[in-house]
Amino acid sequence: MMVLLSLHGLSPAQIAVLLEYDPATERRSIGRFTICGAAGLDDWPRCGRPRLGGSRLGARISALLKQPGLWTVPRLYRYLGRPKMSRRTLYRRLRKVAV
Repeated sequence: MMVLLSLHGLSPAQIAVLLEYDPATERRSIGRFTICGAAGLDDWPRCGRPRLGGSRLGARISALLKQPGLWTVPRLYRYLGRPKMSRRTLYRRLRKVAV
């Protein structure tokens, strides 16, 4: 959206007011688009520790929840093969999938 507004002649400050973003964010996004094209608008990797359970854990939880039965956190923990995370962390990941 911001790139289209920029192409129609609006300044980053005007776009920031319209979209309620910081002008620096607008300038950075437009610059990334100018340099990399549409690929520059994708989310870039962030620093920090990777999520526990790997990237496929959400899909595995979703598949288990589609099966009939009463799914509790301890039961999911067992069916997932006791992943290397606390049950509290599994609960947080479960909440993201269940929404």
